Amino acid sequence: MYQDNLKLTKIGWLPKEWEVKRLEQLVIIDKESLSNNTPPDYEFEYISLSDTDAGNISLSAKKIKFKDAPSRARRVVKQNDVLISTVRPNLQNFVFIKNEVNNLVASTGFSVLTAKNEFENEFGFYCLFSTSMTKQLYNLVVGSNYPAINSSDVKSLQIPLPPLAEQQKIASILRGCDAVTDKTQALINALQKRHKALMQQLLTGKKRVLGF
Repeated sequence: MYQDNLKLTKIGWLPKEWEVKRLEQLVIIDKESLSNNTPPDYEFEYISLSDTDAGNISLSAKKIKFKDAPSRARRVVKQNDVLISTVRPNLQNFVFIKNEVNNLVASTGFSVLTAKNEFENEFGFYCLFSTSMTKQLYNLVVGSNYPAINSSDVKSLQIPLPPLAEQQKIASILRGCDAVTDKTQALINALQKRHKALMQQLLTGKKRVLGF
């Protein structure tokens, strides 16, 4: 039977060969940060909390200098890192940096996760949107006047851990689903734009119905 291959863990039923690990066992949290001795003219792109939305990131091509940057601009970000918004984490403003980046710095409102060996960080990114993670984050912020978590909270998050090959396969499947979703949303946006334009033309007589 299917359930014979499962075991009950702290975060629910999982396959018997999977483990449950604290996040700090799998990643380095905030591996590198800019110090106060950073050269004033050092230029970088800056990720603020307002630049992220449920897995998506919006960056302007404009660079800023350290001397002109907000005091929260400190977390150094590299390719394959994962960003967790520690302010209102229930909004799921998490980002996986899949492309190569240079001179990218995030706000201290994020925890930056850098994978250790034998862990697929993209898999970890998708785990952040799981039901078990949502419950953990909810329990951490419930009752707080300012819903935020700290580095200790991030370290203690419990995450399911399949074998590395399975982590990579799961991440690949979910990445493919994301690509289809993005294409579908782009098509919906184009159709909505076309509908709006057609509606304005028909309702103002700029475009006439055949026969009239």
